[in-house]
Amino acid sequence: MTVASSSPDTAGKTSRPGVGRGFRADIEGLRAIAIGLVVAYHAGVPGVTGGFVGVDVFFVLSGFLITGMLVDEVARTGSISISGFYARRIRRLLPQSTLVLLSTAAASLVLLDPLARSALAHDVGWAALYGANWNYATQLTDYMASGVAKSPLLHFWSLGVEEQFYLIWPVLALCVLAVLRRVGSRSLDESRCRRWFTAALLLVTFVSLSLSVLTTSESGPWAYYGLHTRAWELAAGGLLALGRARWPSIRAWVRGAAGWLGMAAVLVSAVAITPQTAFPGVAAVLPVGGTVLLVFAGSGPGVRVSGLLANPVLGYIGRVSYAWYLWHWPCLVLLDALPDEPGSRSWLWTLAVVATSLVLAVATGAVVENPVRHSTWLARVRRRSLLLGVVLTLVSVLAGGALGTQSRHAAQEQTVTDGAQAMTPQEADADKVTGLSGCHVGFGATTVAPAADCTFGDPQGDYRVALIGDSHAEHWFPALERVAEQRHWSLTLWTKDTCPAIDAHVWVDVYKRPYPECDRWQDSLYEQLRRSEHFDLLVVGASWKYVSHLMDGDRRLYAADTVEAAWAADTLATLPRLTAVADRVVLLRDGPRAPSNVPRCLSEHDDDPAACAFTRAGHVHLDEVLYAATKDALADYGRAAPAARPRVQVVDPTPLICGINGTCPVVTPAGLIIYRDDSHLTQTFSTSIGKRFADLMGAG
Repeated sequence: MTVASSSPDTAGKTSRPGVGRGFRADIEGLRAIAIGLVVAYHAGVPGVTGGFVGVDVFFVLSGFLITGMLVDEVARTGSISISGFYARRIRRLLPQSTLVLLSTAAASLVLLDPLARSALAHDVGWAALYGANWNYATQLTDYMASGVAKSPLLHFWSLGVEEQFYLIWPVLALCVLAVLRRVGSRSLDESRCRRWFTAALLLVTFVSLSLSVLTTSESGPWAYYGLHTRAWELAAGGLLALGRARWPSIRAWVRGAAGWLGMAAVLVSAVAITPQTAFPGVAAVLPVGGTVLLVFAGSGPGVRVSGLLANPVLGYIGRVSYAWYLWHWPCLVLLDALPDEPGSRSWLWTLAVVATSLVLAVATGAVVENPVRHSTWLARVRRRSLLLGVVLTLVSVLAGGALGTQSRHAAQEQTVTDGAQAMTPQEADADKVTGLSGCHVGFGATTVAPAADCTFGDPQGDYRVALIGDSHAEHWFPALERVAEQRHWSLTLWTKDTCPAIDAHVWVDVYKRPYPECDRWQDSLYEQLRRSEHFDLLVVGASWKYVSHLMDGDRRLYAADTVEAAWAADTLATLPRLTAVADRVVLLRDGPRAPSNVPRCLSEHDDDPAACAFTRAGHVHLDEVLYAATKDALADYGRAAPAARPRVQVVDPTPLICGINGTCPVVTPAGLIIYRDDSHLTQTFSTSIGKRFADLMGAG
């Protein structure tokens, strides 16, 4: 599940009175609704499955208020002061965000292990430079990093989107003004400026919304976190601001109806949209449209929804919403890292953490935000604010660098044994096979490389082995490669992330969509198998996750009670293709899955690696449903093809990892760390058990 949040980062005031231009108490209330949805979602409040749409509410509000400020400045001065704009942004945003960045980094020294601190240091640097959105998009796309969802700074992604928009929009507005001056008189007509600004934002909206709709189902994290797919939401607010002059001519009852419709749209979004919804894309139109209607509705008297939003309680929460947004997620993540069963806190604990974050937000507003934001000394000379921005950014970047250096040194000094082959948790974290381009492929790939490019060991060897499947098959490659080199076997590898070699349709969580790239890769795999020389042994591996990620031909997720029959049918359909190209086929069960990231656990318990060992119960044979389905498929296949059935068997690798006493260690007696995360083996460990694995496969 991808975690989402947003940043209510603008004031509820514009520069001069008028229709929609004075203080908007209803906007403060709307901010309170938005931050409430975000906090409720992050706190796990039942039913608020789409609370992350608070981000969309904030984007629209930010676009509305910032555009209103820029347009009013043009009306007053005939231009836009970029330095003045950023001086105001710095005083409003940077002191609070810097405080949270530094506080989070400092707290991590006590609450996080060295490996987690090292990852956080990387995030601090990106957040300080307002590039957190691209940082997390890259991590999730390249590595499908489950740990990203627990980064204490994940919520800074939306600040990145907003600040990148603020960097572009004033410059674009200045370009529009320059064009107007060249094609017309030097004196700018306000209505003419509004028309041109409207045209510019309509273009941004069209391009960005089109990209969002077209790429949400294809680009996953890039679509979710990207400025290019989110800009239309801020532009929608901007278009709303540009149309303020026409609002008085619209009847009050129309605005009233729009307000209630908008509130319904936002609230329905929060409960109807789920983390499995392809988002933003078309789904984002509902909360964005609802927010637009709410802002429009609150523009005149006698509109009851604006009265509800303008009540003092919501107004106060709205005023501290930016600070609350900044604090709530680090508090939830870091305090959950405390001992005593992290991740299993009671609702009272969560409520206390949320309340703590609100207290911090209130204190931050009183001690940091208001004194800096309203400082006449800073406001009097613009370069003072700009210099403050440079200093605060530099401090955050340096803090991230210092945290990273300290964490790397701490991780490098850790060993889990005094044995000659000891590994550090940091080494285990990075200990994966490299140099398999085209043979083990990522999510975007749809073809397999020719056999000649993916054959290892002795290509001319008399005994031919192939290993196919997903990344849980690929992590056994070092084991087979060691034996292939020793015994002069020919070893071919074809694997793909989250894609089984069984002809099944798969759902990808991080992209929130079906996985057609897997379908095409499977077709390419079967074609390469057909073209290859006959194999003596074909090993097929798959993760347990397909228990909940299997889809039917219409790309709908199977219900839990139908997965077994579906996997059995898919396996039965695939078996003839496999037995046609190999003398023996081994269907490999998935290995044990640790309860948490093993290198990080060892980093926290480097003096007691046994603390990270886990019991077999609940962590072994998570693929039981798939195993039962595979046995059913083999029975049916045996009846249909009696001669082929004896050449297919299911093998369980669990004994290579877990002992017979019910415990699964994560470190070998020689000091080798078994896992590089919670389920993938380290290359070093896999290599070390090559002979045992080959014997278990009955190879040779």
